[in-house]
Amino acid sequence: MINLITTFYINSTNQYRNNELKESLNLNLQNPLIEKIHLYLDDEIALEYVKGLKNNKIYIIGVGKKPLYSDLFGYGINNLNGKICLVSNADIFLYECNIGILNKLNEPGVVFALTRYEYNLSCPLIKDYGGSHDCFMFKSPLNKELLQHIQHVQHHWNSEGVVLFELNRIGAKLYNPCHQIKIVHLHASNVREPNRLTYSDERRFLLPPCTL
Repeated sequence: MINLITTFYINSTNQYRNNELKESLNLNLQNPLIEKIHLYLDDEIALEYVKGLKNNKIYIIGVGKKPLYSDLFGYGINNLNGKICLVSNADIFLYECNIGILNKLNEPGVVFALTRYEYNLSCPLIKDYGGSHDCFMFKSPLNKELLQHIQHVQHHWNSEGVVLFELNRIGAKLYNPCHQIKIVHLHASNVREPNRLTYSDERRFLLPPCTL
């Protein structure tokens, strides 16, 4: 039903963080709502781990490339026509989904941008919303004009804000039904890349939680 488009890597310096990434992938593999997981893999080490899972839900898009948002969205737009796509960060798993709400995605141009729950199912970013989104769900295709303007990587400050800004600019109908579709962030380790960039607030769009 849902085609997950994401990344996977092995953290060589922190086993706790490594376990979080593996658990996110494995929980998504176990979710019956997820039809296929399409992966960009960081390197051959990640490839060997994924091969070892021997799971036919996994489709490897490429190895050795850190994808841009334009790659992730572009893959769904160009390869998964008519499918529900979920572009996600690597440490997110789909916890709960009101299946009926997915019918909303049949309307042209509708995109869900979801705010997350934390590993303990608390939701501080929902209760005190400030612009955090870790997944984008849409039914392919979308307007390809989007891809020209989201050529940046995940995980930097305001990276999702830029995506939302550009989706809004091309006329997408944006919703954040995070009470009906729950995504969970496995990041208790709090390990982050050093020197994270901040993308300009000139391209920022806020989309508070709603119920459809």
